[in-house]
Amino acid sequence: MSAPFSCDYAAPLIALDRVLRCDPSGIVTQKEVVADEPFFAGHFPGYPIYPGVFLMEAVHQAATYYGRVFLGRVTLREVRSARFLVPVFPGDVLEADCRTEVLPAGGGLKVEARCRCGTRTVAEVKLLYRVEDAVASQSRTD
Repeated sequence: MSAPFSCDYAAPLIALDRVLRCDPSGIVTQKEVVADEPFFAGHFPGYPIYPGVFLMEAVHQAATYYGRVFLGRVTLREVRSARFLVPVFPGDVLEADCRTEVLPAGGGLKVEARCRCGTRTVAEVKLLYRVEDAVASQSRTD
């Protein structure tokens, strides 16, 4: 599946452009980092770098989309870890590859993501979500 992403709740900060894959084991999304984004003027002048918080936002938006498809509404409960390994620049295509696990007994949704630009791993993010409106009550591990 390669579908354009629609995310009204996140406007004007859309941190992903399309969903490449979404199945019970996880979701893979993509964002083209364009040079004319207004934040690049100050982050950093003469050496524009895509802000790390936007990498986390890309994972969050992917997880929220995944939750809508498979679980219902999910809300961020905890940032377990975030490691920013390599800078992301204008012109890069960011891919967020998110592995998901529905935790047993109402434990929520665990998301472990590896963000890449081509073959470079640029960040690793681990998030935990509360499932608000369960569509499926069974837990699963993949």
